[in-house]
Amino acid sequence: SIRGRNASGDGKWSPQLQFRTSDLPAVPSHFACVKRLPRELALEWQVDDPEGSDVLRCELQVGGSVSWGAAAFLEGAEPKRCRPELGEWTATLGSLMGGMQYEVRVRAINASGEGPWIQQSFRTCDVPAVPQGLRRVTCLPDKLPLEWYLGHVEGTETTRCDVQIQGAVSWSDAVLEAADQPRLVEKDLWNATIVGLSGATAYMIRVRGCNLAGNGQWVQQQLRTASVPPAPTDLDCLHQAPKKLVLQWRVDDPDGAGVADCEVQLQGALMWENAVFEPAEASKRTGDNVWQATIISLSPDSSHTVRVRGCNAAGQGAWSEQRRFHTIIGTPDAPQDVHWKCVGQGRLELQWRVSDPEGVPVTSCSVRQLIKPSIAAPYWEAAQLENGKAPWRLEEASNLWQANIVGLSADTSYIFSVYASNDQGDGRWLRKEVCTLRVPEAPVHFECTECLHDRLSLEWQITDPEGAAVLSCDLQMSGTLFWQPAVVSAVPCRREGTDVWQAIVMGLSEDCSYEFRVCGRNAVGEGVWSQHRFTTGLRP
Repeated sequence: SIRGRNASGDGKWSPQLQFRTSDLPAVPSHFACVKRLPRELALEWQVDDPEGSDVLRCELQVGGSVSWGAAAFLEGAEPKRCRPELGEWTATLGSLMGGMQYEVRVRAINASGEGPWIQQSFRTCDVPAVPQGLRRVTCLPDKLPLEWYLGHVEGTETTRCDVQIQGAVSWSDAVLEAADQPRLVEKDLWNATIVGLSGATAYMIRVRGCNLAGNGQWVQQQLRTASVPPAPTDLDCLHQAPKKLVLQWRVDDPDGAGVADCEVQLQGALMWENAVFEPAEASKRTGDNVWQATIISLSPDSSHTVRVRGCNAAGQGAWSEQRRFHTIIGTPDAPQDVHWKCVGQGRLELQWRVSDPEGVPVTSCSVRQLIKPSIAAPYWEAAQLENGKAPWRLEEASNLWQANIVGLSADTSYIFSVYASNDQGDGRWLRKEVCTLRVPEAPVHFECTECLHDRLSLEWQITDPEGAAVLSCDLQMSGTLFWQPAVVSAVPCRREGTDVWQAIVMGLSEDCSYEFRVCGRNAVGEGVWSQHRFTTGLRP
């Protein structure tokens, strides 16, 4: 109560009023970490100002192993109001260790005194997690291209990755292809290429991430460089020639290091020797895993032991199983497709084909004539050739040969033998019986097709001798003392497309009998006569 006092004395008391002194600050609320860093924690909390006594400051402490101690702050980041109208405060703790759990408490202080504490656990940023998906991107003989996934932890980025390779005694940093490796190529994806390695070798590799909080855990994996090719299979000979062999085999491509070449060797007297190939044609790939090679400079009719192996960037592969192949005889085979034609009296044109053995072409051909046929001892001698000209090849790239034989009798059978020769010797010979041209045989079916009082239509048939077709026919009529040419309306002619000839004899007498004869004529000469009697008819 309150009353007044003056010279007259004390006044009356006022009605009673109750008043309270200012309160201590309340317990802070919404105490949280708004930013985690490897060595820093940015904290925020909220505390209302008591009526009549605003919060003057806030105190933060960090729990130690035994007791609480004053927190260390970044310069300029001591506890302070950040949004006064909401009663929010902020502070940033410094000098912390990455990946550590800290107990932190805060309280507010005003003129009335110190408020109660609020306690919370916070953790600084962790070191990077274990890398995931470590793998070899491609298989190469002298390097290992690697990639793996490693994300950023909250509050800090992964600054780098370490790649190490296990040696005989300890781990050491791998030699990388570029100075900026390992590098982050896209979100969470890292890569690096280890160089200076040996082919077909297994290596133990480990990778870890690093950030401001420290080094992460290693991930370890065994990876292998590309292998040398396996031993070829299915070694076979596709083609045999007198001086060469065409070989084929299969060899699979190792992952990441395809077969670049193949070696072919022949077994010599003392050691293996490299095969000789056709110019500019060493072993070559002809299919997915199929290879071929043509070996030359071999001896005809001989056996050769062969082995092959594949080579790639990783080195030389294993040899295939040895195979034995045989070249063929180098002398020419017997001629074939022999045909002939008479081109004049006593002259014969003879043609034949003979294949050139590969690598040893035919250089000449010979024709012999059987003079004395005898089973025990037949006698042959060189055929008489026109102008002494030896058999010749008709075209440079052709296998067709020709010889012109002369000094033959008409309508006579002869036996010739033909053979080819090359640098390896004489080939097998072919025996061929031929006949020279003969005169036409006697006409047959000599008859009268129309009989008039002054003329006769005659017709006959005559077969063409092989190689010497009938060119004309002679028709004669018997006279008083000798034969004489018949008077005809036109020279005897052949009915088109047949071997039938016809003629019309003119100037004859009515109802008279006449003796006629006819023969064919070809390039050899006059054929055999055919004779017949025909009678004219009566005048109408």
